[in-house]
Amino acid sequence: MGSRYLYNGHFIEAGPGLGEGRYFTRWQSDSGGWHRVCSVALPVRETLEDAQSDLDAWAERKGLEKR
Repeated sequence: MGSRYLYNGHFIEAGPGLGEGRYFTRWQSDSGGWHRVCSVALPVRETLEDAQSDLDAWAERKGLEKR
């Protein structure tokens, strides 16, 4: 995986979703489940690199630090 960020008390990262060719920004709950960060700026992408690029740009606009 690429860069991770701390957002609203949770680590977020770009990662795979369900099905082939589905990558998006996700956060992990305390129970270990992954959930999509829903934002127009963070769409589902066909490659991990595109999803990571979206996340990096979004995190920079929000002033988030890499973890």
